[in-house]
Amino acid sequence: TLISPKGYRILFKIPRIPTNIIENLIKHFKELRYVITASSEEIDKVEGIGEARATAIRTGLKRIKEQINLKKEI
Repeated sequence: TLISPKGYRILFKIPRIPTNIIENLIKHFKELRYVITASSEEIDKVEGIGEARATAIRTGLKRIKEQINLKKEI
């Protein structure tokens, strides 16, 4: 059986995102890959997330992605 990551560990690395918001993101998008590819506008549609928090989530995911790429280069 193929298991897709939901994204809890990655999303918890984004500062100032409460647990209930992370739960709402995962319930809405189902898998981490859909959260990563979602636009700020799509994230903003999730319950409890406004424009500012959606932008913070997108920025946080971008920083995590950059950190992962840097670790691969080292």
